[in-house]
This record gives sequence, structure tokens and C-alpha cells, in this order.
Amino acid sequence: MFTLFYDLFYVGFLMLDALLFGADQVANFQPLSSVFSLILLAPSLALSIRRMHDTGRSGWWILVPIMNLIYLFIDSDVNTNKWGPNPKALIPTFSGHQPLH
Repeated sequence: MFTLFYDLFYVGFLMLDALLFGADQVANFQPLSSVFSLILLAPSLALSIRRMHDTGRSGWWILVPIMNLIYLFIDSDVNTNKWGPNPKALIPTFSGHQPLH
């Protein structure tokens, strides 16, 4: 979800850059989208490291770009690993309860 909203807002800032600074200058001058990317650089890195931890690997694996693509499609560890429990296992189940209306 983070990546989805990041991309949507980034495109919005690119369009705003084009409106404010001219569409022909967007390739050279993107102040709003650049500031947006810099602000979200640390949270993006933190989420990438967390994804590596979810798969049971060290966060240093984000420095190997091809491994990010491979681990993107690997499911989290089923059990607890050395970085903590499986985040999917922490989702509460509502079995035996009435549906919410």
C-alpha cells in the first residue's frame, strides 16, 4: 500500500510541477516531486529493510538490487524468525463471531 500511494502522490507532484514550471521543463526541473522523494527516502528504506526481515534475511540485502526483485515474490517466514513473529500471523481472526454490519 505504501508503494501504491507513493506512486500516486509522486505522479500528482510531477503533474503539479508541469503545471507550475512548464511541461517542457519537467524533465530538467522537478522541485516538488524531488522534495517529496527526499522526504520519503527514509521510510522507503525502512519498509524495504522490514520486508527483508519478514523473509528471514538481513536488511543489508536491500543493497543488492536484483535480490529485492526476487524477495518481492517470496512469502514471509511462517514462524517467528530472529527479527520477530510473522506479521501476517498477527492479524486477528473473527471465526465464530457475528459479521460486522
